[in-house]
Amino acid sequence: MSERSGYKVDAENSKGETCWSCGHWLIGGGCWKYGQMHQEGWINSGPNDSCEEWLPEGTEGTITHEIAISAAQIKESESSE
Repeated sequence: MSERSGYKVDAENSKGETCWSCGHWLIGGGCWKYGQMHQEGWINSGPNDSCEEWLPEGTEGTITHEIAISAAQIKESESSE
């Protein structure tokens, strides 16, 4: 875990954020900042873990980006019915 700058287990980062509140964590999904689930770079983090390097919400490769894409597809599908 040394390559994860500022990664802490069961601790908030300097902004008071944990994985649960950072937007890059999903129940059962771990931290998506470093890679997709079970791919190189992915880390199985807990909800109370943290990192000093969170990416902006919606960054490609993060769960918030995936959720935004899914929401847009659902909205498009509903509007075309």
